[in-house]
Formats: sequence, C-alpha cells, structure tokens
Amino acid sequence: MNCKNLLAFNRMDGVKGQQEPAILSTKLQERFNKLRNSKEFKKLSKDFTGALLQKVLGAASSFALAVLIARYLGAEQAGVYYTALPIAMFCAFIGRTGFDQIIMRETVSALGENGSAERFKQFGSKILAIVGTATFLVCIAAYASAPFTAQYFNQPQLEWIIPLFIAAIVAMIVFNLAAQISRGANHISRSSFILFAGSPISCLMIIGGFLLLGKHNPFSPITVVVLSFSLAAIITALLSIKWAQAVLSQIKLHCSTKPTVFFKSSTLLYSAFSFVVYGLGLQGANWVASLVLAKFHEAGQVAIFNSAVRVSTAVSFILMAVVVATGPRFVKLYREGQYDKFKKLYHRAIALTMAIATPIVLGCWVYDDVIMGTFGSEFVKGGPVLIILTIGQFFSAVVGPQAQILIAIDREHILKNITIMNFVIGTLLHLTLVPRYAAVGSAIATSTTVILNNLITAIIVARFWGGLKKGA
Repeated sequence: MNCKNLLAFNRMDGVKGQQEPAILSTKLQERFNKLRNSKEFKKLSKDFTGALLQKVLGAASSFALAVLIARYLGAEQAGVYYTALPIAMFCAFIGRTGFDQIIMRETVSALGENGSAERFKQFGSKILAIVGTATFLVCIAAYASAPFTAQYFNQPQLEWIIPLFIAAIVAMIVFNLAAQISRGANHISRSSFILFAGSPISCLMIIGGFLLLGKHNPFSPITVVVLSFSLAAIITALLSIKWAQAVLSQIKLHCSTKPTVFFKSSTLLYSAFSFVVYGLGLQGANWVASLVLAKFHEAGQVAIFNSAVRVSTAVSFILMAVVVATGPRFVKLYREGQYDKFKKLYHRAIALTMAIATPIVLGCWVYDDVIMGTFGSEFVKGGPVLIILTIGQFFSAVVGPQAQILIAIDREHILKNITIMNFVIGTLLHLTLVPRYAAVGSAIATSTTVILNNLITAIIVARFWGGLKKGA
C-alpha cells in the first residue's frame, strides 16, 4: 500500500470511527422509541406503576410500623413479638393451603373468552370447603400448642400472645385469597393495596389511637401491638371481601353458564400442595431464622434480624410489584399462545425491576448503620445484617419474576421440587450458622438460600424458552 492509499485509508477509518458511536446512538434511540410506543410495554408500565405506588406506600408504612414497634417495645419485647409473629404467619399460610395463585389463575380464565361461570362457581365451592377446614384446624393447633411453644422458647408471654393472633390468622387467610380475585381481574391497584399496604397502614393508625389514650390505656405495650395487628388484619379482610364481590358479579355477567368439565378435589389439592411447598420455601426462610434465633440467642437478636428484614424487603417489594402486575398477563399470553410477547414481557419486567432496585440497594449498603439506627441505638449493630440480606434481595431483582413463568405454564411442581431442596439447605445453614454468628448467621443463611433458589429457577426457565416457542 503506497502513501497516498494509506492516507486515504486512514481518513476513511477515522470517519468510520466517528460514525460508529452515532450509529450506536441511533440504534439505541430507535430501540427505546419502539419500546416506549409498544402497547404491551405501556400496559405493563401502567400496571407496574399502580402496583409500585401501593408497594411504596406499603414499604413506607411497614418501615414506619417496624420503627414504632422497635422503639415502643424495646429490643427484648420486640424480640418476643417477632417470635410470635412468624408462628401466626405460618398458620395463616397453611390455612390458605396454597390456593393464592390458583385463584388468580382461575379468575383470569373465568374472565377470558371461554370463561365459564359454572366452572368458577364449582371451583369456589371446593376452595371454601378446603380452606375453611384448614383454617379451623390451624387455629385449634395454634391455640393448643401455645403453652408448649412458650416453654420451648423459654418465653412465658408466648402462651397468651399466640392465642391473641388467632383472629389475625383468619383475617390474613381471607384477605390474601380475596386479593387474588381482584388481581386476576386486573385490578392491580386494589389487590396491591390489600396485599401490601392495607394492614400496616391500619396497624399504624390503631397503635397511634392506643398511644393517644396515654394513661387511660389499660393494656401493656406488647398487647397493644398484637391487638392492633389483629384489628388491622380484620379491617383489611373486610375491604378485600367488598372488592372481590365486585369481581364475582363481573364474572356472572361476563361468563357463559354452559356446563363444563368439573374440578376434581384431588387435582386441586395436588396443585395447591405445590404452591404450599413453594411458598413455604420463600417465606419460611425468615420464619425459620426468627425461630432458630429465638432458640439459641436473646430476644434482642430476633428483633435486630427482623428489623433488617423489613428494610431489605424494600428491594423485594419492587419485584413483588412487578409480579403482581405481570402475573395475570403471563397467564393470558401463554394460554393465548403469544409466546414472543410472553418472553418480551419477562425481559421488560427485569429492566423495570433493576432500574428501581439498584439505587435502593446501594443506599442500604452505604448507609446501613444510619438506617438501622432509626430503630434505636440497640439496632445499630445490625448494619452488617442489612447488607447481607440486601445482597440476596438484589439477586432476586436481577433474575426477575421467573417463578411467575413456571406458574403461568402450569409447572408449579418444578417450583415445589426446587423449594423442598432449598428449604432443607436453608434450615441446615441456619442450624449451623446461627448458634455461632447470631443474626449475622441468619442473614448469611437467608441470602444464600434466596440466591440458590433464584439461580436454579432462572436456569430452568431459560431452558423452557425453546419449548414455549413450540407451544409446549
């Protein structure tokens, strides 16, 4: 190559180098405009915004409630409360018998083009019978086991605190199931308010009312908190029933009344069992952590861990808002065979989650001691606990709502199998780490379990994309 040709080549190379950023910028702009103008993305953004606003409201009120409880009760009494609370939450979870997601899925189907009022009515009758029986049994079990639980954890107050939670157990079962009916009808804001914001806001107001009584308040602080929690759950349940009734009326008007294939109780129970195991793995980690901490350490460690959990869930709240907004749409797109839109919705959900979760996580890592200090001086040492917990929550945000994919394509049995394995691993980690490292050990065990659960599920979802394109 002579000098003249070399100079010409260099000029062309320089022009090309200048054009590449411009071309890249143009392509990014085109992709952004395409995404912004997409009807599917606009719908997702609208539903997500509604769910997120309720989640922000719920996160703020939950945080304020946790701070109030910590300062009102002190670390030791707050630890007793947080020992009783997971027992009540566990009973409410078992009482729902895993029908949360199934109710949402059947509501979507009932309001679809081939919806059947007769099918939904029969489904509802079986649900009421199964859930009613389970609720009665768990309430009896909670009441009967209270003395043994108090003795096992060496906390005598649990003997009368746990029975006070029974009304809350029933109410939590009701509003969790009723909210899924509203969610299935795409009433995202209503269902999000019930699931995330209604109870903590009501609880804050009721505790505030007791505090205004001052010396005229006849109850001890921990009794005030438990009673307020129960009353708040009842108020939320009544509101959820009112909104669910509106959806049921809509189903009667929308659906045909032609005979359809009836449900088999055995089939319902099999699907429900998969969701029970899956939910137990997701929520049971914190319950196990609290109970193992209560067994091996003082109540203050239980309070520190649970306070850190309530801050770290600000990240999971973002993912849960996405789940609430996308869950019914995943079911609809899959059953209509729109697999390309199905996959795009998943990727856009991850983008939304990451954009909002990242600054929250960074804030928790940088200002961990300041954030934990809002609960009181006794909680400042919980900064490392908060950092470790947010690592697990951030990983959940990175992989997105992959569990909703498996639920939408009727693969909940896969979630069940993954969760059984992770629950066993998580329990072993807690029993190994908590006796030596207290709340920090609980945080390590919890985050490890969360990461492992999400990683395995994400790998399986990635393998399913090819099958979805073929209509699997």
